[in-house]
Amino acid sequence: MPQIKIYDTIKVHYTGKLDDGQIFDSLVNRKPIQFKVGEGKIITGFEQAVIGMKLNEPKTIKVPSVEAYGPNREELIQEVNRTYLPKDLEPKVGNGACVKAS
Repeated sequence: MPQIKIYDTIKVHYTGKLDDGQIFDSLVNRKPIQFKVGEGKIITGFEQAVIGMKLNEPKTIKVPSVEAYGPNREELIQEVNRTYLPKDLEPKVGNGACVKAS
């Protein structure tokens, strides 16, 4: 069975979890993501992890922040007044980009 290599176009279902097991994103039961391996359009750690996989092979990986979106940068955190958020959004610490709402 062929293995995934650089420049192959593939489709992938995935579930992203934090260290505590909380799911932050999932394509299970949804349309898979399609990308060309090696183009750099997805996070490096994920892209590197699929190289060598076979069709329908399950795999669990841990992507360090440096190979994903980078480390937390406190200087980029901003406080936003609640009136600027959609009325149906219930902000919670750690929920998406929302760290604190006032």
